[in-house]
Amino acid sequence: MPVMKTATCIRCKFFRMKDADQGLCRVDRSRGAEEVKVLTVHTCGKWEDCGQQYYIRLGWIRGQRTKQEGQK
Repeated sequence: MPVMKTATCIRCKFFRMKDADQGLCRVDRSRGAEEVKVLTVHTCGKWEDCGQQYYIRLGWIRGQRTKQEGQK
């Protein structure tokens, strides 16, 4: 049975990471709208797959968490 991808913001091409749990949605940026803060698990109807960028984001999150654990 194939694994279904969930259409969360962390997998969207319009999402920009700010920290491990949230970021900014830039979907309406071309129309002059402001970027909207969203959680990585948020979903919406304007979602578009970001492809390889998803795995880069996961690596960044793992790196941030490892860095934070090393500082404790």
